[in-house]
Amino acid sequence: MYATIAHFSKNSGLFTSSENGSPRNSFGRENEDLTLALPWPDEGKSPKTYNYLSQESIARLEERIELEMLMDLYERIQENKFRKGIGYLKTITTFIGEYCLEGVKDDALYKRYDRWKKLVEKDRNRF
Repeated sequence: MYATIAHFSKNSGLFTSSENGSPRNSFGRENEDLTLALPWPDEGKSPKTYNYLSQESIARLEERIELEMLMDLYERIQENKFRKGIGYLKTITTFIGEYCLEGVKDDALYKRYDRWKKLVEKDRNRF
């Protein structure tokens, strides 16, 4: 049995090796999502004595996933606002629902986007 994470498309850039495609009978191929499968901790070796990922690797993976999600959110916000006329909060609410981010508030993501946008404008004006 495996625990899976399959919210990222295989073209998201999270893992560059996925761009080569996956074998025919590979896990997760039917929907073309990038699937990260880790052994279930109840089966096999004890996670107390055998860690599949080190703490440093877990932290780096978490940072990378957060960055990918924020890049996806910011791109969607800009696309929806300037091309489709959809408001920021509507896009953020849709994003939260799509990724099932129950503990995240839309105001917090909006404020984070607003801070990022100001930093980008500041860098643009600097040159």
